[in-house]
Amino acid sequence: MNEPARPPGSRGGDGFAGRIAVLIAVLATLGTLFAFLGTSSHNDASLYKTQAAMEKTSAANAWSHYQAKSSRQNLAELAATLPGVDGVRYREEAERYRNEKEVIRKEAERWETASNDSNLRSEEALHRQRQWAAASVAQQIAISLAAVTLLA
Repeated sequence: MNEPARPPGSRGGDGFAGRIAVLIAVLATLGTLFAFLGTSSHNDASLYKTQAAMEKTSAANAWSHYQAKSSRQNLAELAATLPGVDGVRYREEAERYRNEKEVIRKEAERWETASNDSNLRSEEALHRQRQWAAASVAQQIAISLAAVTLLA
């Protein structure tokens, strides 16, 4: 018996083409989700990297402050040894600078730790972004294979 001519890729009513079309639509929706999550992860990585840079700058500022206090402490210690000056006053100043330096050192180390933590979070977010990008590539390949199946 003669069947009517069908366009290439049609299956004649078995519903196969319809199921493949639904599969392609689902895969496309997943692809949109993967792209959104990948972009979100990339934005998080950028935010954490910026935060790490700001914290590193704060640490550098604190270390500069520490160096300034060290210089003042050294000058006060030197002045305490000079003849004809109030040595007690300069020794007290040197001790004050020594105590202030300790507080500043802790602050600088805290900023450095925070910067390292932010850098780590940035790397983790970039890793997630790469995973979402790989998922998006796999999804696009799946859509291509489904479309080729319709042509068979």
